[in-house]
Amino acid sequence: MSKPVISQHLRKLKDGNIIGARKVGQTIFYSLSNEHLKTLRPLFKIINQQNLATV
Repeated sequence: MSKPVISQHLRKLKDGNIIGARKVGQTIFYSLSNEHLKTLRPLFKIINQQNLATV
């Protein structure tokens, strides 16, 4: 994906309060909101287990 496309997706996620952002200098750090992190944590656990099983 191109940088503009990624930037547009991140902006939409931020506008939807799915992620938060903080800027340090010219770098922007994105993170999942706590509410959405709680929802997605079980999914991340499944993905991680599948990745460990294929190693």
